[in-house]
Amino acid sequence: MEKITSLTNVRIKRVVRLRDKSAERRHEGVFPAEGERLVSEVPEDRLEELFVTEDWIENWLASEGEARPLTPKWLSEGGKQTGEGQLSMIMKSCSEKGLSEESNLLSEKEEERSGNNRRRREVFRRMELAERSGCLFTVTREIFAKISDTRSPQGVLALVKEKQYSLPEVADHFSRILFLENIRDPGNLGTMLRTAEAAGAALILTKGCADIHQPKVVRASMGAIFRVPAFMTESPEETANRLREQGFRVAAAHLEGTNLYQTELGKKIVFLIGNEGNGLTDSLTACADCLLRIPMEGQVESLNAAMSAGLLVYEAKRQQDAHSN
Repeated sequence: MEKITSLTNVRIKRVVRLRDKSAERRHEGVFPAEGERLVSEVPEDRLEELFVTEDWIENWLASEGEARPLTPKWLSEGGKQTGEGQLSMIMKSCSEKGLSEESNLLSEKEEERSGNNRRRREVFRRMELAERSGCLFTVTREIFAKISDTRSPQGVLALVKEKQYSLPEVADHFSRILFLENIRDPGNLGTMLRTAEAAGAALILTKGCADIHQPKVVRASMGAIFRVPAFMTESPEETANRLREQGFRVAAAHLEGTNLYQTELGKKIVFLIGNEGNGLTDSLTACADCLLRIPMEGQVESLNAAMSAGLLVYEAKRQQDAHSN
């Protein structure tokens, strides 16, 4: 384990570049994921580096009920290691005392605390993995504030290897696909990732979409970024036509479409969803087999793009589930 104490350290500069520049993320195929929830869900085979503050480790030990004397000496010695690794020894100590196992009898407050601790233990296990691989780094609060993208940093940040998906990987394993054209809002894109996971769907994105690996999207996805297949297309019209050839019905979300709830969507469906302000381009709309409209009352002219995606994909799920029963 290495302790970083300089703001000008090359690793710290690299994290900042990956946080701020989409070109750097694309070039390296790596992106940052910050916070306990995200780090606890990083696939182990995609973990590249892990940065953690000493305070976070001490807080984890305190949450496990450990007394201060157990606080590892390497926190103040700059990262000395022996044998199997300091983190492994700490985890073993907690386990021997029964602190790493869940109790069968928990009150509601204990259940909540247990859930938080479970997430922290997952972070700790990834720290063990990173330590064994020589890619675990402890940093000061000041340094973590420099690499953080949040107002209230939790003290853990991972660099994660991107996973590339092909169109066949998406089309062969999913019957519901959200095809996003020029979606620019990171919050919308992150929400669509979560919605896709919840509804059992995959994503296709055009080059005009926000960078799916930027910090705001990753954070809004609540971990779905690690699990939802997303294919990036440079030829939207060609991709839509290829999907049709593979048996998908291509439907465009459009204000002039037919009522969503009065339309038979079919066994395999692709929903074309356009930019938040301008909607779909004419060229991609022309690729659709049908136009679909979400019925609205009052004076509302349109819905948020992420909301529309959720309504569309869940109606498809409802219909497909009904036919399969």
